[in-house]
Amino acid sequence: KPSSAASDVYKRQESQANELIRMIQDQARKSQLPTPNISPVRLSNERSTNNVFFDQKAYRLTVTTEDMNLVDFLVAIGSGDSMNRVHDLDLKPKPPQNSQLICNMTLVANYQKQPSEE
Repeated sequence: KPSSAASDVYKRQESQANELIRMIQDQARKSQLPTPNISPVRLSNERSTNNVFFDQKAYRLTVTTEDMNLVDFLVAIGSGDSMNRVHDLDLKPKPPQNSQLICNMTLVANYQKQPSEE
């Protein structure tokens, strides 16, 4: 049976993941972005994911949209006091008119660990 502290850490991490997904969906709606396909990813740089002071959550987003809606979304995601950033971004025009962009990005959020987790 897991310890109470381990259980609390798991619940907090799950809550952080749900909060990040909700924030992505809310901001996509505000930026008039179509609902992105969101899937969790593990970053390949182990040092970045095993930080003593922060937990990281990373999600891959895929969406096809107008350029200004994407810019609005990206600016909003990185603004304020949040510790969110785009780790990876791949843009391609959508044929045949090339009036929209096919966007694949990895969004990373950092959460400060509690002192008991160090």
